[in-house]
Amino acid sequence: MALETGDYIADLVRGNPTGTDSKAQGDDHLRLVKKVLQQSFPNVTAPVIFANMLTTTSAVPAGNISTPQTAAELAASVTPTVLTWLPGDIRRYGAVGAVDCAAALNAALRQVAQVGGSAVRIPAGTWPLLTSPAVVAALTDATIFGDGADRSVLQLGATSLSALRFTGATARLRIGGISFRSLTPFVASVGISVTGTSAVIPARDITIEDCTFPDMVNSVLLTFVEGAALSRCRSRYTAPPAAAATCYQVDNCRSVVMSSSGINVNTFPNTGNGVSILDDCEDITLLAVSVRGMANAFQTQNVAGVVGPQRVRLNTCSSAGATARGYHLQNGRDCSLSNCAALDAGVSGIVIASGVGHLAVGCKVARSQQAGIDVAGGSDHGVIGSDATNNSQATSALHAGIRVNTPGVRVVGCRSGDYAETLTNKQSYGLAITSGVDRAVVEGCDFTGNATGEYQNLSTSVNNRIEQCLIGTAVYDPPLLNPNSGATTTVAVVGAKAGDRVECAWSGPGLRQSVELYGWVDSADVVSVRFFNGGSGVADLFSGTVKVRVRPA
Repeated sequence: MALETGDYIADLVRGNPTGTDSKAQGDDHLRLVKKVLQQSFPNVTAPVIFANMLTTTSAVPAGNISTPQTAAELAASVTPTVLTWLPGDIRRYGAVGAVDCAAALNAALRQVAQVGGSAVRIPAGTWPLLTSPAVVAALTDATIFGDGADRSVLQLGATSLSALRFTGATARLRIGGISFRSLTPFVASVGISVTGTSAVIPARDITIEDCTFPDMVNSVLLTFVEGAALSRCRSRYTAPPAAAATCYQVDNCRSVVMSSSGINVNTFPNTGNGVSILDDCEDITLLAVSVRGMANAFQTQNVAGVVGPQRVRLNTCSSAGATARGYHLQNGRDCSLSNCAALDAGVSGIVIASGVGHLAVGCKVARSQQAGIDVAGGSDHGVIGSDATNNSQATSALHAGIRVNTPGVRVVGCRSGDYAETLTNKQSYGLAITSGVDRAVVEGCDFTGNATGEYQNLSTSVNNRIEQCLIGTAVYDPPLLNPNSGATTTVAVVGAKAGDRVECAWSGPGLRQSVELYGWVDSADVVSVRFFNGGSGVADLFSGTVKVRVRPA
């Protein structure tokens, strides 16, 4: 294209030169820029010093501005005029701390929607919202930010209100550093709501970080959103919230990550949910999210979807004091809990109620009122390497640590019993398999220390495979072990038989690398354990406990 022309800065076209312009025109563009600068700032031969960047001049000093001036000289020679608030600041649109600021917030959001790629600022202070701000449709490339959740507060009034609501093809929206508060926890207040048009036309790329939601019935609602990140958010209640409370709800969304966030409910009863993953959600990840209180701390459920939630992954999350369930997996398929904890649940720590192929791996469940881990419905689930200890606290010896009530369940490498804590009520069994269960696999587990027995199997299916470990312990004080010599002791293990595999462990002090432990079943119900010193020096082991685990051959 032809070279542009101009005499002053305002004449320059921001988009030039274009990518298709000839390289040979580069020097022409540079000369044009030099000419424009010299004509816009004539006679400038020294630095120009401004006393205050937040002032404008109503008069120019006598002479030209080429003469250097100190800040004091320049301040004395001009009449300062304070600028209005910067674009995007809600005070620019009339926000005043003691009155309803909804209209000012509306105006700021409209400006962002018209311009695109700009920001709304919620400055430090408490800004009342006595009416709900307008719904903003298809907002793109916008940031709504505060000066920190401990400083910038949007406070909703005593009626049903929503603070920020976005619909349609909203994209690349970032919200952070704001506290959303409700004057009355009982009302249906919503902090942030983002709703795409449909699964085909979702909202995209939503980021919510460093926000708090005290006494909000619903903190964040995401519906038909693809690609969202929630991090370092906090919700808490100082009074009983409404029965329908769900702090964070993700409905028909894909690729959502929530991390390092928490929900805290005081000691009063509650019937709401901490985090709900609903309908046809896919690839939802919760990482290091903690919930204290609520009815169900975490739940997945298909309310109106086709399949239900799929590939929902909770990693290193924790639930404490849920009045019903710590984790409630319903419907869907291939959801997993990894290294999660559930303590003091009012019903069960983990309930897998329905769906296909759900997993609980490396989880810790303790002090539930009923079963610790209840695999109640669906099929082909797995409980791997998890602990269910000191459960059945409502009624002693009534509930098992792990309950299996559905086909195709694998329970592998788990521990379930009453350990460490001195509690009056005890689990009935480490594992209970109900009648009618088919294709269950149990192997490599430790179910010792329960009130009634290690496990209960009421199923008569020949397709079940239970390879239960047998555990035995004995106190032993080995003699001095000379080089290339050893000593043998025995441990009673009811059910052990010749040919079974034996694993040994020693809890006493003084075990050296040169001393090897190995065991075998000598005769029915008796395991021999050999301490062998293969080193060059004498081994002196102090008194301790030998523990053996016997796996059926």
